[in-house]
Amino acid sequence: MRVGCSVEVNHVRTLVPAAVEAVQRGAAAAQVTVQEFDRLGALGCFEGRRALLLDGVILQQGPMDPPHANALEVLTEAVRAVFEAGWRFRGQTPLHLDQFNNPMPDLAVVAGRPGYNQGHPTVAALVVEVSDSTLHTDLTAKAEWYATAGIVDGSCGIPGGLWAARAMLA
Repeated sequence: MRVGCSVEVNHVRTLVPAAVEAVQRGAAAAQVTVQEFDRLGALGCFEGRRALLLDGVILQQGPMDPPHANALEVLTEAVRAVFEAGWRFRGQTPLHLDQFNNPMPDLAVVAGRPGYNQGHPTVAALVVEVSDSTLHTDLTAKAEWYATAGIVDGSCGIPGGLWAARAMLA
């Protein structure tokens, strides 16, 4: 039996035993921690996927469409122009908010120099979420997680629901 990746259930059981055993019993899965999520990623379980961890549940986003990618590119350049040296611009990479949340924001601006960091950041000066198909989650659940982590909520967008960008400022 496989669990949606190239790792056998018996091997995964050592990584996330409560979750695997609950699924096998037909019960609701236990929460997966950020550390377990990272280990599963290192094993290749999410290869080719856009996985994220919210409230201990592993979710998968669909492929990024051109309007989303274009909006993210434009916003990233605009944000880079505002920040001075000493900031890293991380696109769709881990941001460990707490033990059960790694939301993989579209853009996170964090202090430091690129490439010289031991672990994933846990705080950000700015988080941007570009929303098209994920608008509801970005406006509700993700905004709450960012606020709980001390990142203050703000937003900007294009009327008509084509997309909206949420900027969470620390």
